[in-house]
Amino acid sequence: MKHLRPAPSSPAPSLGSASLRSASQLGGGWPHRAAKWVALLGLVGAACATGEERLEVRELVKRGDYDAALALGEKRVADAPNDAKRQEELRLAKLAVELEAGRSAALAGRLEEALEAFDRALDADPDSQTAQRWRTKTLGELAERQQLRAKDAEASGRLEEAFLSYLEADRLYPSDTTARAGASRILLLMNHRDGLGDVYYLEGLRALREYSLPEAEQKFGGANRQRPGDPRIEDKQAEVRLLLADERTRIGEELESEGLFRAARNEYRLALLHAEDFEAALAGLERCGPEVAVLDLLDEAERLVQRRDFEQASVRVERAARLTTQQTETVESARTKLQESRRKDLYQRARERENDFRYEEAIALYTELIDEAGFYDDAIARRETLEGYIETAERLYREAAAAPDAATRRDLLRQIQLFWPDYRDVRRQLEL
Repeated sequence: MKHLRPAPSSPAPSLGSASLRSASQLGGGWPHRAAKWVALLGLVGAACATGEERLEVRELVKRGDYDAALALGEKRVADAPNDAKRQEELRLAKLAVELEAGRSAALAGRLEEALEAFDRALDADPDSQTAQRWRTKTLGELAERQQLRAKDAEASGRLEEAFLSYLEADRLYPSDTTARAGASRILLLMNHRDGLGDVYYLEGLRALREYSLPEAEQKFGGANRQRPGDPRIEDKQAEVRLLLADERTRIGEELESEGLFRAARNEYRLALLHAEDFEAALAGLERCGPEVAVLDLLDEAERLVQRRDFEQASVRVERAARLTTQQTETVESARTKLQESRRKDLYQRARERENDFRYEEAIALYTELIDEAGFYDDAIARRETLEGYIETAERLYREAAAAPDAATRRDLLRQIQLFWPDYRDVRRQLEL
């Protein structure tokens, strides 16, 4: 730094002990000039040290020692919080640390962790093209992973799970239309599963002949990819999507009015794929949700009836009754059917006990049936007959015990055996 050197006519004095002079020997101006000289040397040294520190942080980043660079950057910002250059170095170190963490996690397959790291990198530097590219790539891989899950679920027949996975893939990476197409296809498959494929296809063909809306949506989508951000194209896309959502909603309302709530729910979902805030579809989906749950409960109740678990079947039916607003008659019919099935089961079980000569058990079942139904087939007559058998058997058994001779006793026991072979020890006494 030549501009700080003293002029040749004023050589710098030596600071060795042998060359020191008193102030009186050098004259009164020398101490003042020496102090200024030392101060200038200190400023130059501080400036050089600051340059070396900045260079060191950047060099640490270049060498890939990101953690050390971040630690040094934080320390120097703490020493001088208002220093803009030190703030910039700290930002650079943070960006490098988060990018490295994100890349490592992405390469290891920990995509969610990688996405969080790239988001933090963009917080450090919103203009970082590298962080943005890695974030977009990670979102694409996450969406691809969701599509693979959807395809696996679809192949296994888990259509609801496949539908949700396709929706998540579309949310993560909306520029790839395959996920949205997959979700639409799954809903159609669900419609087929409910036996209503023909209805949907006819309604869809009618809509296509009248509006050609899916084709319009496809064409505008292609135009948007060629000229992204064009407000005219975006407005047309929004208009077509609203028309598609309205069409699917009208189909859903028609199916809902016919009591086909599962199919209607799927149509409302299709509508929301086109316009996620379409109010009529949202309202329809909200209406159909409880009604589909009612159908599920009634199906479950029917399976429980087949297993003769009438108590749990009744729980399902009553729960359905509390949920429904549109299927009151259906639920009441299910309740009546459940009641009839239970009474029929009681009657059949009583007849089985009667045929097995387990008259007391049969009478108990007939009594339960009569108490509940009042009159059911010939339950009253059969109960009275069995009660008569019991009374007669008890009377004849007492008479046999008091019979004056073996022949009379045997005759009385044989009378019991005619209508109740397993009564007490009648069989054993006759064998003896």
